[in-house]
Amino acid sequence: MTSHHICEKVDKVPEGAAHRRWTLRTELGYHHGQVRLSESPLYLELSWRTTAGSPVHFVGIFRLDLHELLNKGYIQPNPIDNPTGEYVSINIVLNDNNQFSLQRNQNAEERLFLAKKNPK
Repeated sequence: MTSHHICEKVDKVPEGAAHRRWTLRTELGYHHGQVRLSESPLYLELSWRTTAGSPVHFVGIFRLDLHELLNKGYIQPNPIDNPTGEYVSINIVLNDNNQFSLQRNQNAEERLFLAKKNPK
């Protein structure tokens, strides 16, 4: 994990905390979601599957500091849907080296490593 203040892997979601459950499909190579900046810190339960009908494999739970991720350029405001900046876009990408990363888009050079894909 690059920074424990920006993003850290945790064992569980605290009761009452903002959280999401996302499943990345490896056939697509990424998962895109939109969340409110006010949900920071956001707990993301990340899993993956090969296709829509494949079994789901758990990756981990990550505590995301949305404000710092935005400041460092790993996520971006979503002005298309809400020009006030209330929403941010989060992209989780499965890179060629089988690592899950946070990055602005699939082509971004700046990446924040989350976890290595388990070989199931």
